[in-house]
Amino acid sequence: MVTALLDDPARTGPEGADPGDPPRRRIAVRRSRVIAGAVGLVVVAAALGWLLSWHSPIPVREVVVSGAVPETAVEVEATAGISLGTPLREVDAAGALARVQQVEGIDGASLELQRPWTVIVHVQERVPFAVAAAGDVWTVLDDRGQPIRQVDKRPKRLPEVPQSDAAEPALLAVLAALDPRTQAKVAALTATPEGTIALQMRNGATVDWGAPDEHAEKARVLGALLPLQAERYSVAVPQRPAVGGDVVLPKRNQKRPAAE
Repeated sequence: MVTALLDDPARTGPEGADPGDPPRRRIAVRRSRVIAGAVGLVVVAAALGWLLSWHSPIPVREVVVSGAVPETAVEVEATAGISLGTPLREVDAAGALARVQQVEGIDGASLELQRPWTVIVHVQERVPFAVAAAGDVWTVLDDRGQPIRQVDKRPKRLPEVPQSDAAEPALLAVLAALDPRTQAKVAALTATPEGTIALQMRNGATVDWGAPDEHAEKARVLGALLPLQAERYSVAVPQRPAVGGDVVLPKRNQKRPAAE
């Protein structure tokens, strides 16, 4: 009897093992649960992706404008025309962008959905850089000389350039080469028929820039000269700068009277 039990292939070899053994059933159950869990995660992820996409029935609760100053942001939000409470899938993204592009001073725009119910309107606002007289109004220009808007009163903080297709690019290149502190001191830029450039400073001083070249070096030299508070400056030859008229030295360079 013992020998018969040992030789029974159904009990001694893996090939004859009972497929219904408890260990194998447990492994099969575990595999089924893992597969079911993975499938469930995929379904949940897909559902969340759908809910958080432009096809979502979730209503818009907030519209935010990014990349614009507060005044322009208010106008962009109103022009986009995205009403709160509108289901995301019903938002006319293309129409909103087309309307935003018509706002003065906007160079580009895009829409982004921020989870779970916020629409962000990203805009690239053209920054006012200079101003040009146009009859009784003033045209505000960006750094490429493109008009942004027209205003009845001249913006005091912007330097004036003549509205001339020939001179304007060269003058804007000079202005762009200046550091922000020097830019803020410039009231106007002009160009002669020969092509030389002059700057009128807000304190009444003048700057002979010379030919439209060596902008970076001339800007650096002018920045170093301005603390002298002269009536005239010349950086036409930046290697040999000059000042003229009444010159007031910075306090740190003024000679102190000898002590009695």
